[in-house]
Amino acid sequence: MHLSGLITTTRLFSSTTAGWAPLPIRLIVGFGFLAHGYAKLSRGPGSFGVVLQTLGVPEPQALAWLTTLVELIGGGAVLAGAFIPLVSVPMAIVLLTALFTVHSQYGFFSVKFAEVKAEGIRFGPVGYEIILLYLAGLSFVIRDAVGRIVGVATGFSWAGTSELKQMWIDEAHRGRGYARALLNAFSAEAKARGVRRIWVQSHNFQAPGMYEKFGFVRVAEFANWPEGHSNVILCKTLEDPTATQ
Repeated sequence: MHLSGLITTTRLFSSTTAGWAPLPIRLIVGFGFLAHGYAKLSRGPGSFGVVLQTLGVPEPQALAWLTTLVELIGGGAVLAGAFIPLVSVPMAIVLLTALFTVHSQYGFFSVKFAEVKAEGIRFGPVGYEIILLYLAGLSFVIRDAVGRIVGVATGFSWAGTSELKQMWIDEAHRGRGYARALLNAFSAEAKARGVRRIWVQSHNFQAPGMYEKFGFVRVAEFANWPEGHSNVILCKTLEDPTATQ
């Protein structure tokens, strides 16, 4: 008999000082996106759409509104420290688009003196330095958000079968899609190992309904295990990895 770990358990860690470390970066990144989004909104996203049209961007007006919403919603989420894994993707796309369509042609430096006169300084076009700083800050925030272990799925695989032994999501992070992400990752790993069925047991006061939403089917239910409750056995059948397409 050969037992192999399917998804290994990782301990939850925290540190009082480390927990505050990303706060300044989160505030800067979040406020920066909000400021840019508010500026576009106050001038009217249509004005930004004209800029995008000049750059040859397809569907400029639609993308102008979409960019404005991404900056406002994403900036607010980063400030609040909520849904960062979700909002970080469109935020990064906005930054990369700005980098390659506008700023890359103007070199690295974001602050360039074009002309210095007695009446003041005239600055040149903005390079991609600030975009890289935003991307680095966003990446740090993403690492902080997903680096802290807020959910665990553990189990084993053997002889084409897998058993999900434990599923845990930190109470403060429930309802954010982490359970779906864990179950999808568990199923993908099981399928890669040639597993045909995943079994799990869940007491009736735990989460049998959640497993059913993800394709598990009740195959048995044992009353008074523990006393006054029931133990539900569920199974999910995966697509046969050897089946021809």
